[in-house]
Amino acid sequence: MTGYRVSDVMTKQVVYLPAETTLDEAARVMKEADIGDVVVTDGASLAGMLTDRDIVVRAWPSAAIRPPPPSARSSPERW
Repeated sequence: MTGYRVSDVMTKQVVYLPAETTLDEAARVMKEADIGDVVVTDGASLAGMLTDRDIVVRAWPSAAIRPPPPSARSSPERW
């Protein structure tokens, strides 16, 4: 391979969110931090990881997703 170690390429600024955080808030945090995942905590314990893929593949399709209203669109598009 490349000879690199995980520590050579890993993200060192880890973002933590409590498990009670809404998906909307987690997505906002991830967008603002320009990251694709966050560590999820339950009190002082590690509960898991949430990735942008988790949101898109697991949560988004099951939600009642509606396109933005025409007044919010910059140009006519087909939905």
